[in-house]
Amino acid sequence: MAHGRSIDFSYVKAQVTMTDVLRLIEWRPTRLADWVRGPCPVHGGKGTSFAVNLRLGVWRCHSRCQRGGDALALYAAVTKQPLYAATIELCRRLGVEPQRKRA
Repeated sequence: MAHGRSIDFSYVKAQVTMTDVLRLIEWRPTRLADWVRGPCPVHGGKGTSFAVNLRLGVWRCHSRCQRGGDALALYAAVTKQPLYAATIELCRRLGVEPQRKRA
């Protein structure tokens, strides 16, 4: 297990998919395709302003919060944690062993 702030985020991103994160945060899209839309889980939106590209592994809120990013950023935003802490928790929940960043 990686300790301190030396986690290899590139390794974790290669192990964790956007679908993994969407399943963990229990987000249900309104339609399935490369792009899926639904309510924003970050700011608690009600419409379909939140878009996720499952092929590229990116998301964007086109409404109030105007945030976006990759799967790790989404998990951090939804759980209201810094990226490092959210990544460690996500790895634990998915059974991914985070690697130390190589110097």
